[in-house]
Order: sequence, then C-alpha cells, then structure tokens
Amino acid sequence: MSEVQKIGRLAYIATSIGLVYILVGLFFGFYLAFAGEAPRLLISSHSHLLCMSTIIVVVGVMMKHWERELELKKFTLKPFQLRSAQVSVILLALGAIVAFISFASYIMLGGIIGYVLYFIGILMVTIGYILGSRKPGAK
Repeated sequence: MSEVQKIGRLAYIATSIGLVYILVGLFFGFYLAFAGEAPRLLISSHSHLLCMSTIIVVVGVMMKHWERELELKKFTLKPFQLRSAQVSVILLALGAIVAFISFASYIMLGGIIGYVLYFIGILMVTIGYILGSRKPGAK
C-alpha cells in the first residue's frame, strides 16, 4: 500500500471517528437537555466531547489535504511522519473517549489522563505537519 493510500485511509478513519463522536455527544446532549435536571459535570463532559470531536474532524480533513498534496508530488512524507500521524489519530480518539467517560462517571484523574492523551495526539500531528518537507520549487 502506498503512502497516499495510507494517508487517505487515515484521513477517512479520523473523520469517521470524529463524526461518530459528534453524533454520540449530540444525541446524549439532547437527551440530557430534555430529561430535566442533569449534573453540571455530565453536561460539561458532553460539551467537551463535542469540542474535541470537532478538532478530530479537522485533523481528518487536514490529512485528506496531505493525501492530495502527496498525489501531486508537492509534499514528501517521511516514515516517522506517517507513524506520527497514525499514533496521533489513535491518541486523539482514545483521549477524547477516556475524558468523556471519566468525567461522565465523576473520575477526575481519568479525565485528566484523557486530556493529556488528547494533547499529545494534537502535538504529534502538529509537529509532523510542521516538520513536513516540501519539495523545492513546489507551489
């Protein structure tokens, strides 16, 4: 499988995970809104899940852009960047769901661990993008 196909598949996975999390957050959020009084931390965990999911979707769209640039040969991807992108998608998805479940069940330390995983995933994809090398003369 070529780099282009791997990044395309990764973009699809990241976007899909983000959209599923958004749907889960919206459905449970609407349920909480119409169910009556809900604890503030539970409502907060749903809003955090929605925000984190939106960023996961943005990362997926960004990876789709990488795929197009790789097809046009404007962008070269080093092996560590591909691995960094793969790990970052896993960390983003894992961090968001761990934080959501932990805060929804009032486990503060688990929520903080989820945020740390999510932050590391964001850092990995950002550093991978910044260290990406453009070919000379590519516009």
